[in-house]
Amino acid sequence: LPSKMEPQKNKLKVAVVGIGGVGGFFGGLLACLDDVDVYFIQRDGVQYRGLKACGLRVRSPPHSWDFTIKPLPLFLGTETASIGACDAVIVCVKSYSMDETLATLKPLLRPAGGSLPPTAVLPLLNGMEAPQQLANALGAEHALGGLCLVLSEIESPGVILSKGNVKMIELGELGGKPGPLAPTVARLADAMARAEIDVKVPAFDEGGVKGAMWQKFVKICGFSGIGAVTRATAGEWIAQPRTLSLFASLATEAVAVARAHGASQIDEGWLRKHLENVHNLPSGSTASMMRDMMAGKPSELHEQVGALVRLGESKGVPVPTAAMVYAALLPQEVAARKPSDSGGGNGGGGGLPPEL
Repeated sequence: LPSKMEPQKNKLKVAVVGIGGVGGFFGGLLACLDDVDVYFIQRDGVQYRGLKACGLRVRSPPHSWDFTIKPLPLFLGTETASIGACDAVIVCVKSYSMDETLATLKPLLRPAGGSLPPTAVLPLLNGMEAPQQLANALGAEHALGGLCLVLSEIESPGVILSKGNVKMIELGELGGKPGPLAPTVARLADAMARAEIDVKVPAFDEGGVKGAMWQKFVKICGFSGIGAVTRATAGEWIAQPRTLSLFASLATEAVAVARAHGASQIDEGWLRKHLENVHNLPSGSTASMMRDMMAGKPSELHEQVGALVRLGESKGVPVPTAAMVYAALLPQEVAARKPSDSGGGNGGGGGLPPEL
């Protein structure tokens, strides 16, 4: 592995933080490229030990993929100084782990002002708040916006299973026009495309990546919130008119909040199509937030439905349905965060079925 520490000239140097369903899947695909050096960063625990012992295995029956990255350039979060400055860092931890992850990122950064662009940090987290967290802690010159759609999970320690055809990433700068990270965005998007990832850099005049993030946020708040409250599959709660009406109310509030924050492309026509598309969900679909809560684990309640409540209140937008769902789930979330975590894999399955 020492040769991996000094990538060849013009190679793209990428660190992936959180080797769960998202980071393991997308990081594994990027690691298959000869001109990309990928460094995998995982907290200590069952997943880390599996990766250390056997490397990273990625299974995707829909794509007929089954490959293993071994030896794996694997590092604990406390070891990132030995990696050094990267061109890009892809953050794939759960949203509630972002604060503790920030210290891990700092040794990976190349500052602005040199002959090379500053390190671009791409968060593939659910919710709307990660880019601002990164900007506040690391500097706005490093923060990108991003989202992903992928149905993948940790099948066993060190093994990532992809269950669907979707494997999409959208990324971009947040400033409304090309900035110093534009060259890195272009290089990273090119590498992703060659790794058979469906990648898109949304145009600024179409709302940019922030507009795309708002669209996913609106969708995931309803899907996760209703799933977590009902503990039912999508097919089960869609079949109940009263529950479907509750979903529609939550989605309508989320659209109002998005528009209040500048996402003008999310209009009544968009909402109408979204409410129609919910009927196309696979009947057995469940949200990762629902699965985590049912397992008694910490979830992304605060970062999804809780964030919708906070973002609504900040703009004076009434969100009574979201407030009710958040309040109903809050006691269990508080209880789940009290025990120490077992140290399993970070990252979920992208949070949202592609059909929604």
